[in-house]
Amino acid sequence: MKPTRSSSLALPKGMLREPFGTTPEGHAVERYTLASASGVTINVLTYGGVIQSVFAPDRAGVLADVTLGYDTLDGYLRDKSYLGALVGRYANRIRAGRFSLDGRDYALATNAGTNHLHGGVRGFNKAVWMCEPFAEGENIGLVLGHFSPDILPFSHGQPFGPPRPLDHRDDLDSCDHTLAFVGHDPPLSSCAAHCLWAGMQPSAKR
Repeated sequence: MKPTRSSSLALPKGMLREPFGTTPEGHAVERYTLASASGVTINVLTYGGVIQSVFAPDRAGVLADVTLGYDTLDGYLRDKSYLGALVGRYANRIRAGRFSLDGRDYALATNAGTNHLHGGVRGFNKAVWMCEPFAEGENIGLVLGHFSPDILPFSHGQPFGPPRPLDHRDDLDSCDHTLAFVGHDPPLSSCAAHCLWAGMQPSAKR
């Protein structure tokens, strides 16, 4: 499913949106910058739901980027470390790429030796997410949404019924993450935000 562009949506105060390139499949990727009055600034990509950077002040008020990531979309297209991305449909490993659910056996794509890792060959980290900005009082954030067709979650078309919406919500300052998964049959889902924190050092982008 081609993602819905969000360029027609009005942005709350403290939020910017800009193009961030195009995937090989021709899907446009956008970057959102969210800035708070306290100085915290977060860059979020619609590709992979990636948190590209988090600039936060130290005790002296000096801002530094405290999460690992890449400067360009090409870095994320080539990435094998899931930097900053939303991973799933099932985060972590499924041994031997197999499991049983409600008496039914499933065989999954294996992408970590003989195991299935973080959604397989093409998990949520490789999807372009729909994005809707929001404001609640003084708080601003993003709701990222993605419909997971059967062929995407485990990369080899496992039969899990109709597409499922997955919503991911980011709130600025507290950096709250909320993941909501909706399915029509017994779902297997364990998503995670895969940020790697760099500490208060100069920008660690690569």
